[in-house]
Amino acid sequence: MQTFKDRNGRQWGIEITVGSIKRVRDALKINLYEMIDENFAGLQRLLSNPIDLVDVVYVLCETSAKSAGVSDVQFGESLSGESLNSMADAFIAAFIDFFPDRRQAAVLQMLVAKSKETVARMCEESEKAIANLDVSSVVASLKKKSGTQPESAV
Repeated sequence: MQTFKDRNGRQWGIEITVGSIKRVRDALKINLYEMIDENFAGLQRLLSNPIDLVDVVYVLCETSAKSAGVSDVQFGESLSGESLNSMADAFIAAFIDFFPDRRQAAVLQMLVAKSKETVARMCEESEKAIANLDVSSVVASLKKKSGTQPESAV
């Protein structure tokens, strides 16, 4: 079982089983097993949509949430920033743990690692570009592009 903490410090456990996949499908019309089709396109869509991802994870944690008196709305309100990221990581790890085909699981692990590496590199390059940005040059360039204002006809 994979775990994460929400921003209120509550710990949640995620375990994906055939039964939980059925519960998600019945409740949300999202088939987690089909997430691997088309080179994991469905999983990529789910991970890029925090609303759907939180809904899926709530269904996976619903028994614990109800025991703790936490509604789906309260669950969603308790996730932002780092806790949302931790939840996504726990979901991915649980998703990988579910697959009996270790090759599929290994491919998914590689995909996740490469995605994180890509995001990290993009952030590094963006930080460097912003740090090296010459504001005066940008302003001058914008002035050139906008040209001069026409003289008043009055």
